[in-house]
Amino acid sequence: MARDPGGPLKKLTSARITVVLYILVFFELGAVLIISPRSSYWAENMFLAFLVERTKLTGLALVINSSVVRWGVIGLGVINVLLGLWEAFHFKDLIRLMAGEKEVTEQQTTSLSDHGS
Repeated sequence: MARDPGGPLKKLTSARITVVLYILVFFELGAVLIISPRSSYWAENMFLAFLVERTKLTGLALVINSSVVRWGVIGLGVINVLLGLWEAFHFKDLIRLMAGEKEVTEQQTTSLSDHGS
């Protein structure tokens, strides 16, 4: 059985691409959640109008269009962007974990566990 000479390099490249895409999802979702409540689409949502018409829940449109819900959605977007920044800041640690390296120093372990709780 021959070993694949590009195995570790392929694994590392795959880990890098996965982590970059993972971080981009945080930024993209955060941007959508920050921008969409401010757009005209939020108030003129055809899906919401259809849902209110079918369910006869007229208060649903008032709740969705309230400033509390809008700011809540914007807050979730800000949290997503901050999580994306945190993940980008810990890019090398995430690649090590994805690539399967077992050597994680105790300092790295405590810094990762401090942010998880």
